Formats: sequence, structure tokens, C-alpha cells
Amino acid sequence: MNGVGAALASGMLAGGLHALALRPGWSLVAWIALVPLLRFAARGSAHGVLTAALAYPLTLLALDVAPWLAPTLARYFALTPAGAWMLAASTVTLTALVYGMLLGGALLLRRRVAGRLGVVWCAATWAVWEPLRTAILPPFFPLSVLATSQVDSPLLQLAGVTGIAGVTFVVVMVNAAFAEPWSAPRGSRGRRLAAAAAAGTVAIGAATWGAARITDAPVGSEHPARVLLVDGAAANAAESTLDRYIAATIAQRDVRPALVVWPESTLSSDFASDGRAWARLSAFVDELGVALMTGGVGSAVDTGGRVERFNSVHFVRPRHGMLSYHKRLLVPFAESWPAMLGAPPPAIEPVDAGGELAVFGDGGFRVAPLICFEITSAPSVRELARRGAQAIVNVNNDVWFAGWTAPQQVWARVRAVESGLPVVRATNGGTSAVIDPFGRLLAAVHADGAPVVLASEIPVPVDTLYVRTGEWLVPACALVVLGGVVPWRRSVTGRRMGSRRCLP
Repeated sequence: MNGVGAALASGMLAGGLHALALRPGWSLVAWIALVPLLRFAARGSAHGVLTAALAYPLTLLALDVAPWLAPTLARYFALTPAGAWMLAASTVTLTALVYGMLLGGALLLRRRVAGRLGVVWCAATWAVWEPLRTAILPPFFPLSVLATSQVDSPLLQLAGVTGIAGVTFVVVMVNAAFAEPWSAPRGSRGRRLAAAAAAGTVAIGAATWGAARITDAPVGSEHPARVLLVDGAAANAAESTLDRYIAATIAQRDVRPALVVWPESTLSSDFASDGRAWARLSAFVDELGVALMTGGVGSAVDTGGRVERFNSVHFVRPRHGMLSYHKRLLVPFAESWPAMLGAPPPAIEPVDAGGELAVFGDGGFRVAPLICFEITSAPSVRELARRGAQAIVNVNNDVWFAGWTAPQQVWARVRAVESGLPVVRATNGGTSAVIDPFGRLLAAVHADGAPVVLASEIPVPVDTLYVRTGEWLVPACALVVLGGVVPWRRSVTGRRMGSRRCLP
């Protein structure tokens, strides 16, 4: 029970099951994925618990992240396959070590103070651990979050109340409930079985409510806005030309949308300095008679006279000029380069970070752009919903993922449920889609080497408690975790009472 082999087996099995649960069609595995780890953590030695806690994220990231990370690194940084796999393995290992130390430390402290883990405490720990690990290490976007296994489940609707952490909480609570009776002393197993029944009741109740929420979803507006997504399927920057996208858009003249969207990094011309490119684009938009949102480059002169370069989205309306949004949340090492590391590699052209969110359009149809991994930022999406956005337009360049599903694709569905806003995902070389406020794919198209176009209606947004209240569950769970690991003591009739009764 306490050996290194048992610890490794428990952590690796939990990591493998967690990774499997994130695959399409395997969401039910999430409800038992953590049982091996939690059973061992409840009774194993201190060294064994730490070993299992390290093996779990290492296996998880090796199976869920490394397969797409390695080819992405190879394409983006112009590395050989061997070099890309070495870099991916190093990144996964370092990340897993930090993740595992955080989790292992919490499990050991809980055991030391309370003697057992507890169903509620475990659920709160994962609800805190997942966003905490995102905030500590670059690239600062969520990886392999257990709750994302439920994107096709009614339970995902809980995110509209609690954020995605609430879905993690419920799933882990059931895992802990399954693990508790078998790791408990014989005399207390009845109470633990009652806790398992309570956890199951909460999960079933939340899923039932989610199914009812979807059933009662509004039908739509009488005159819905339509969007036209154009994927140029450009394999490289040389192929991503204005002519390519104009031709693909003109081919859909029979469609009359409210908005045309071209993906991230579509255009390499800086319209602030390239008058000829701007004249061509503005003339096309005037002729089209429809607003255009496109990814491209941007620039500005700062107060010191330095020219800043941005990864931008431009919003062009017929005979109304152009507004621009500059990406705020840059991917470390890919878009920003630490000065302490010297000059960036030749394949990297760092850009500057923008400063403000943006909402484009008039009162009839207001859309807000986010670029690439910015869709993983819950605070950004909440703020845009509060500013009156009626849809999120997330532009991407999925060609870097070399045929693998881009990880931000699942987050577009999560953020739609949290914010109550439909999400338009426009990508180059990947899956473009329109997602309703309940996380459902209304329409989707995948590029297969040639330009493709997707026309779809944009559903009306809905109000969510999560937008109104903000991130309340994670701080509450943090208090639960702290309450379970800090040895609170009080004096009762001259005796000190420990915290063994604090939390279930």
C-alpha cells in the first residue's frame, strides 16, 4: 500500500483516466478518474502521496498536451521533430512538477491536520488547484481541466452559475465519494456511504437542472443576425493574401450577413502605413456593404516615440473607416520574449500587448473580439458581457496545430455557457463554428486544404448569474481548503480540540 510502485501506479492510472475522459465520447470516465489517486492519498505514506501526486499530472499532460504541443512547437519555432519533442517533454515535465508539488502539498497537509481527506475538501481542492496552476506557470492558459470533459453533458450548464470551477467541484466530489468508503475504517463506512449518496444526489440534481435549462432555451429573435466565416486555409503567411480572402468571400454573394469574419493573422499589411492595401480593403468592404472583422497586424507610436507592433483585429464598416483591437494576453515565448533571455530566435517576432478590451458595432448588433487563447480568459469574457457585447468573435490560426484539435476550441464552448454569449470561432486551417449560449455547436466547418465558408445565424445572448456575480466559487473553495489544512484549535473545558471535525 505504501510502496513507490503502488504510488506510481495510482498516480499514473488517475492521470491516464483523466486524459481519457477529455477525449470525445469518454466523459463518463471523469466520474471515476481520480479514485485511484484519492484512495492512495487517503492511506499511503507521506512519500507515497507526494510520488502519486507528481505522477498524476505528469501522465495527464504527457497524454493530453504533449501530442499536440510537440508538432505545434515544431511548426511555430521551425524545429526538427526530435527537437520539438525534447522541448515538449521538458515543458510537460517542468509543468507537471510544479502542479504535482502544489497538489501533493495540499493532500499531505490535509492528512496531517484532519487525518482524512473528505469529500467536500477534495472537491474544493481541485476547484482551486486547476485555476491556481494556470496562474503560476506560462503559458498561463488552462490545460487539461477535468470539467471540460463535460462539454457535451447537461452538467456544463452549471458553469453559468459558478463558472467552470463548479463543474470540476461536482465531478471531483463524486470521485471522492467513490474513494472514501474503501479507504475508511470499517466502523465509519456507513457514514461514508451516506456521503457518497449525497454527492451522487448533487451531481444528478445539477445535471437535471442543466438539461431543463437547455430545454427551456429561447428559440431566437424574429430577425437574427447572420455571420459569414471565411477560412482561407492558408498553409503559411505567403498564401494568406488579401486576394485569397476577397475571392473566397465574393463567391458567397448570395449570402447577406450582418458580419463577415476573417481569421487571426489573415493580413500581413499594416493599414496605418500601407495606403494601397487599405484602399483595396476599404473599397472591397464598401462594395460588399457589410461590416468586416479580420485578423492582421497593427501598429502605434508610444509616448517615447517607439513604434509598437500588435497582433490585432480590425473592424471595418462600409464608409465608416476602421477600428482596431490589439491582443492583450500574449502567449509567452511565442508572442512575447523575456528580455533576460537575450534576443529571440530568428523564427520569433515578438509583439506588444494591447491595453483595452473592445466592443464593435452599434446598438443593434455589438460584437467583441478575442484573439486565439484569449478565449480561455473568463474575466475578459465576463467583462465583455457586462459591456453589452451580443457575441464574442474569437479569431484563431489553427494551422500551427498540424491537424490536432486546437485546445481553445473547447474553451469557446465553456465561455459561451459562463457568459451567456454566443461565440463565433473563426479560424484558419481548423474548425470554424458558431456556438450558442448553452455551449452547443449550431454550425461548424473544417478546412481540408482549400478555402471554406460557413454561414450561420447568431443566437441571442442570455443572462447568467456568473456574469452578474463574478468568480465567487473559487474564493469560497479556497477558504474550505485552508480550513482543512490549517490546524485551527479552540479550548473547550480546558482541552484543545483539533480540526478533525471541521470538514467532511
